[in-house]
Amino acid sequence: MPAQDFKDAAARDQFKLEVARFFSSVSANEVDGVLKFVMNHPKEAATLKSSDGITALMFAAREGYKETAWLLIHAAPQDLEVGNANESTALMFAAHAGKATIVALLLEAGADVNHVNKNGHTPLMSASANGFKNTVEQLLKFNADITPKDAEGNTALDYARENGFTDIEKMIATAAVTQQAVREKAAAEAKARAVEENRPIISDDNGESLKDLERRMMKANLAYPVKPQDDPDKAKDDASAAEARRVLKDLSKDMGR
Repeated sequence: MPAQDFKDAAARDQFKLEVARFFSSVSANEVDGVLKFVMNHPKEAATLKSSDGITALMFAAREGYKETAWLLIHAAPQDLEVGNANESTALMFAAHAGKATIVALLLEAGADVNHVNKNGHTPLMSASANGFKNTVEQLLKFNADITPKDAEGNTALDYARENGFTDIEKMIATAAVTQQAVREKAAAEAKARAVEENRPIISDDNGESLKDLERRMMKANLAYPVKPQDDPDKAKDDASAAEARRVLKDLSKDMGR
């Protein structure tokens, strides 16, 4: 075997040994061992999977290893959406196990609060089905959508109701009202923006738009006279008033077509 091949093989063996030690440290919640691997291999720390197909972060999230989870979250935050075979992410593992602190850490780092796995389950569904009130509260604080349905047609509210978790049921019902209000406000604002961006032409004759009309009137500083008769600016005010009346008359005529 050529010398370079020996070096490559040795490097691969060395890396395999580091990976084995890394997963061992994660399993034992040994922060020093985890930190050492994270410092040398941040990308791999977030994406490597064990023999059962889960990442170190998924394991730490499920077990509630806060310090280890923190290190892994910050190793490569862009990879928080890595999933297992069922496309469940670390957030879903934490939510399913009721690890509210880790749920908060993941959400603050940018994890998708509405991630859906192959079964159609969201983190909120998992936490609601298992009665984890604090976890549900964290998810709702980050605007977890309550409307998705899983493969069987169940929502997070359905799971809370079916399992008798009345506190969680009330929390979700309250969130439903808030989210509906937010959606309605957003729809109204979007409609207002659309109207503003597509304001109609006032007159087919000259093609003047409402925005153009407003700009012209503001530029002319149009105002009805309010000063005494001997005011030296009276003539200017009279002219402005006359122009304003003319424009408004034309506007009323055009709008009445």
